[in-house]
This record gives sequence, C-alpha cells and structure tokens, in this order.
Amino acid sequence: MNNFSEQNEGNDYPVTPSNRRRNFDNRPQKSRIWIPITIILGIIAVCFIGLFVMVGSFISVFGNFNFGSSYVPTEITDKTILKLDFGGIGEISKDEPFAFFSDDAPNLAFYELIEGIKTAAKDPRILGMYYDGKATISGAMATELKSAILEFKQAGKFMYSYLEASDKNMYSIALLSDSIFIPDAGMFEISGFGMGVLFLKGLYDKFGVQFEVVQCEEFKTAAEPYKNYKFSDSARTAYLPLLTQRENDFIDAVSSFRNIEPSKVISLMKEGILDSDEMLEVGLADAIKTKRQVIAMLKEKTESVDEDTKNIEEKTKSIDEDTKNVINKATESNIKIPNLFAKMKGLFVNTSEECCECCDNSSSSIGPEDFEKKSIISIADYIHSEVSINSNDDNSTGESIAIIYGEGPIVDNVVDNMFGTNDQQIVASDFVKLIEKAANDDEIKGIILRINSPGGSVIASEEIYQAVLSTREKKPVYCSMSDVAASGGYYIAMACDKIICHPNTMTGSIGVVAAIPNFSGTLKKLNINVDTISTGVGNSFPFTTMLPFTQKDKNKLYKMINNVYRSFVSKAAKSRNMSYDEMRAVAKGRVWTGIDAKARNLVDTLGNLDLAIAMMKEHLDNDDLGINIYPKRENSFDRFMKLFSNKKSVNIEDLNLGFVFPVALKEQISYLNTLIKISEKEKVLCALPYLASVE
Repeated sequence: MNNFSEQNEGNDYPVTPSNRRRNFDNRPQKSRIWIPITIILGIIAVCFIGLFVMVGSFISVFGNFNFGSSYVPTEITDKTILKLDFGGIGEISKDEPFAFFSDDAPNLAFYELIEGIKTAAKDPRILGMYYDGKATISGAMATELKSAILEFKQAGKFMYSYLEASDKNMYSIALLSDSIFIPDAGMFEISGFGMGVLFLKGLYDKFGVQFEVVQCEEFKTAAEPYKNYKFSDSARTAYLPLLTQRENDFIDAVSSFRNIEPSKVISLMKEGILDSDEMLEVGLADAIKTKRQVIAMLKEKTESVDEDTKNIEEKTKSIDEDTKNVINKATESNIKIPNLFAKMKGLFVNTSEECCECCDNSSSSIGPEDFEKKSIISIADYIHSEVSINSNDDNSTGESIAIIYGEGPIVDNVVDNMFGTNDQQIVASDFVKLIEKAANDDEIKGIILRINSPGGSVIASEEIYQAVLSTREKKPVYCSMSDVAASGGYYIAMACDKIICHPNTMTGSIGVVAAIPNFSGTLKKLNINVDTISTGVGNSFPFTTMLPFTQKDKNKLYKMINNVYRSFVSKAAKSRNMSYDEMRAVAKGRVWTGIDAKARNLVDTLGNLDLAIAMMKEHLDNDDLGINIYPKRENSFDRFMKLFSNKKSVNIEDLNLGFVFPVALKEQISYLNTLIKISEKEKVLCALPYLASVE
C-alpha cells in the first residue's frame, strides 16, 4: 500500500479502486478500436451489396442498360501490330463477374478469335502479328487457330514470336512465325506427349468408401478413377492412338517449318528440356534477344514500311517531274496537248516531303515501351473496337444460319462446381430452348450445333437428342465437333443430318457406366451402426449408400445399365445407317480420334466450323446467308448479380481470390464433382472418365 501511495504522489487525479487496479496491474491495455471499425465496415459492405442488388432489380424492371464493362474501344491506327494474347478461351464467351469495374476488353469466344484474325488479314492498317507465348491452346482448337494464322500470313503480313519458357502448345503456334526469338535464360519443354489423370481410389479406401461400378464393355472406363489405382489396359489401348496422332502432327510441323529431320526432332524430344543455346544450335530458334530488343525490332520493322512508302513516293515524284517536263516542252512548242494530259497537269501536287519527315520522326522519336503501348494492340482490343464481326447476339435480322454452342458437361440442372472451374455446362432445358427458338424462326434457314462436351447425364442427352430429331423435320441440322464430342456429346451429335469432325477431335465413347458410392465401410470405421425397420416386402433400401449392396441390387443395376447401352448403340446405328453389330464393334465405350472416327463411319466429314458453315450454305444453295450465334453473351453485370441471387454459395474463383491449386487439378476435381452431382439423381451416366489433357 505504501508503495502504491508513493507512486501516486504528485498525481492530481483522485485515487479510486479502479485507479489502484490499473496502477497495480501496470499492464498495457489492448485497444478495442477494431470493434467499432469492424461494425462500420460490415455495415458498409451490406449497404454496398444491397445497393447493387437494388440497382439490378431496378434495371430488370425499368430498363435494359449496358453495365457489361467500362471498356473503351481502342482506336486502330495505320501501321498497327496485332498481339496474339488471350486468356482461357472457350467456344462460348462469358465476362467475369467484376469485369464492369475494369477497362480491359471483354473475353473472347473462340469463333471471335478466329474471325478477328481473318479480318486482320484483310485490314490494311494491320502490318503483322506478335506472339509472346502467353496465350496457349491445344487440340482441335489449336489446329483451327493455326489455320487462321496461316491465312493471315498468306495475305503478305509478318509474324514474330518471343518465347521465354515454352511448352509444345506454345511452340506449335510460334512455329508459324517468320522468326522465333528467345532470351538468354530461356527454356523449351519438348518432351513426348502424355496425359495424367487423378485416380482417387486410394483416398476413398482410407475413408472406407467403396464404389459399385458397372460398365458396358471393356472400353467404357469412366469409373476408373473410383475403382482403380491406375489406367486399365483398355484405357491405354484407347488413348495411346490419340496421343500418337498428336505427337506425329507436332513432329511433322516442327520438321516442316524449321527444316529439321523428323528423326532429329524425336531425339530432341527424348532430351526433354532444352536451354536457349541448345534451341539456337539445333535451329528451333533464330536469335537470342531480350523482350525490349524484340519490341525495338518490331519498331524498326514498322519504320522500314514507312521508308518503303517514302521511296515509292519519291519514285512517283520523279515520274511526275518527267511527265511535267514533257508537257511543258509540248506547250512551249505549241503542240496540242490531249485533254487527258491537260487534266493530268492539274493533278501535279507536291508530295510534301515535310509530311513524310513528320511521320518518320513520330515513329523514330519514341522508345520501345512507348511504341508497344502505341502501336501493338491485343487481339481482344482489336476485335472489340472497330472490327465488324458477327457478335454473340441472337437478335440479328435477315436470313441466316444459327450456330448454337454447347460446351461442358451435359446436365439437367446447373451444377455448382467446387472451384468455379469448368464454368460452362450444357443445361438440357436451356439448350433445347435455343434449338426450338432457332427452329421456329423463319429467318433461320439451317442450324449448326457446335459441340465441345465430354458428356454427362443420359436423360439430359436424350432430351436434346429428341429436340434435334424434331427440328430436322423443319430445317437441316448439322453438327460441328470441337476438341471433344464424346459419350453424351456424341449422343447429341448423332441426331444431326451431318457430322463434321476435326481430325484431332476426341469423339465416340458410345457407352454408359454406373458408379454408386457405398459408405458402409466409412460408418464402420467411425463405429456408426445403421439399423432398419421394414415390412419385409422386397428390398426396402435399394441402392442405398449406407448399407452393403445385395446381389439382387447388383443384378438389377447391371440389367438397367445394359438396357441403356443397347438403346444408345441402336440409336447410333440407325443414325449412321449401320447394323447393330457393326455399330457395337466400334462402340464399346471406346474413344476415337476424328480421323479414326471418319474411317469407322462415326462422322461424315473431316473439317472445322468454317467447313460446316460452307456445307450448310451449299445445301441451302445460298452463299449470302448471315451467321446468328446462340446463346447471347452474358455480360459481367448479369454474372455479378447472379452471385447474390440464385447461388447458394459464391465460387472462390468468382471472387478472384486466387485459390492455390494447379489448374489441371482443379479442373479434374471439378469435373468429377460434376459427375457425382449428376449421379445423385441418375444412376447411369454417359460421360468420359476424365478431362483428357494432352501434354
């Protein structure tokens, strides 16, 4: 107490019990300012979300305003270079939920990308193309992209590439370049082709989960990730030809464009990874440069075009002077000048060297960085600025062909994925509505279904199949296959009048499978017992996930699966004018490349979407038909509003929080999650076993 009193001597505030406690404790007090701040921030967040919901409701009721993006179109000037860069690209384009806060160009659909490059090939303002390896694409889409780039180059335009660290997909695009440049510390992964798949059986075993799997014939391997630890021999037999075809295509392309013997390319692939010096030594690259040096070279390329134009103008000026002298002499000699020459004399105007010098100075006075900002524009900026390309709008007028895009797993209702990946889905009811809308539109003369799907729900596939058959009674329906149109994807396609398939498309997989999880082992591990009461009439708990399957359940499931499989094969045989046995021989759930599918009469023609459009126009005997694209582009504001409307939860990637998982792993898990969601309602699926990513 005395010490306490001494400590308070000279203090001018009264000593109270609370003061005594504070002084005796003598510990720093923690600030609680975070409490009101948190409350205030929470109120602001709620008000912010509420404001957007209110604005969205107002818009939906009172008007249709464009909140898609704050993007401002870019002015396309003369002597512009097109930069080939794009993010994850699909058949359908959807703007990101928060894109209306950004001034970036909207996302591209694959068709827009191809049409944009073809338009640039004819645009005199576009001198050439620059590729820095940031944009990657594979499979059938990559082949179509390279065809468009070749058309661009055939128009007399240049292409240069700069690759820091490249893989086979990046390099196959750069192959089309006039020159390939690499940095001093660059590298190239040129290993052989392969595919890796996530097998989850070991994980399920640890939790005591067992899957009851029934597959029709040996090649329908869709349930392998649930029942196997690795690929079956049948899966290897089916997928190895696909890998081999793509590997051979790559070897042939490198050999042709870089003038290297195929045997040498194979030996390089056995090396696996090459550094810059090795790439330069074997001829896979042309020079070692920094990115700044490459941009400076592009600047010089543009200036050389200016110089060529100046030389042409000088030659023209010289010719003009000679012609002027002839006319002047004729005038002095009182020679009658033809009326044509008299008119020409009035056209002699100084070509203005000052203007040329001004133009020359404007391009040479800026550095590479400023030149890149001024004269190099992205393909997205080009397409969304001044280029007239058929937009994703289903309200165009005039006679046309409808292209209806279907991408992703086939479902009867939207499935929320775990990571927000595989955002695209073919929802049967929505897809059928698009088909019916095009079928009932008198301006639509023909329909092309552009399919990029690994399949999914049998019931949903059947719903679309019947809609296509019904539509064929009104107007022709063709199918153009993209990267993959297998299982349910082929189910949809086989209903069409014609099937146009790319040589690299993964198709076929005519088969069905069932994989029902059983958690009785998990419950046993947790010492949980399931007890039941029933009347005893039959099995009161068929296919329950909590009790072991009876043999009767297994027999019933097998019978159900085989009935669906026979129906699938029968419909495929009828659509392809084959007998049941002929179709079954190429079915069995086996995946084929486009080339192999054509050889087995599963498709009609090998080609891309352009060929499908040309074939439809020829069939309709009308080359003037326009293109009408379905579905309509969903802008960013619409997607933003959906985050707070129908969805029970917000996907992590929708919020752009950068969830740390490899992209391939997220896509595979999300796809398997989609199949599980479908199987909660349907016991039988018509889907590929995994998203086969060829590397």
